[in-house]
Amino acid sequence: MSQAPSARYWKGALAVAGALAVFGCGSNAFATDPVTDPAAPAPSLSQGGGNGHHGGRRIDRCKPQQSEKVTDRIGIVGGTIRFGRNQITIPPGALSKTVTITAEVVADSTNSVRFEPHGLVFARAVILKLRYDGCTQSSAGTHEIVYTDDNLNVLEEPFSIDRVTDRSVEGEIWHFSRYAVAW
Repeated sequence: MSQAPSARYWKGALAVAGALAVFGCGSNAFATDPVTDPAAPAPSLSQGGGNGHHGGRRIDRCKPQQSEKVTDRIGIVGGTIRFGRNQITIPPGALSKTVTITAEVVADSTNSVRFEPHGLVFARAVILKLRYDGCTQSSAGTHEIVYTDDNLNVLEEPFSIDRVTDRSVEGEIWHFSRYAVAW
């Protein structure tokens, strides 16, 4: 005698859920601790573009910013850190425990920022908002936030929205490192 379709469905769903629980949740390092995977390939500067550009994006040159560091403790309920003319908003559930976070405006001729602990990975996207008024390309088209190395080589282009009316760009980031405004 054959089983009713709903019984087969639930047995299959339970089998998939069990497999995911066993094989998909092998680490709890996300959202709390810096993550370093020694097997992961190093970022390729040839893929990153070198000279501050990637896929046609270039780091915007801006009026020099003053260095500023702000440190705060953010936990599972989330929070916002304002530093310089920028801010980072960590939503509820992005962290699984309280973490001491440092947000730094890098003093140079770009609008770039750095976060610690370096390598911190989030369970949910974090919103980074960077201002670009005072930059040379502030009216040259769409701006975005880019993930860079310390030499400002662009490594990734996270999803960003150019907020032209207040001359800022917001981007979704999933880990801590260095970020900059690009056009």
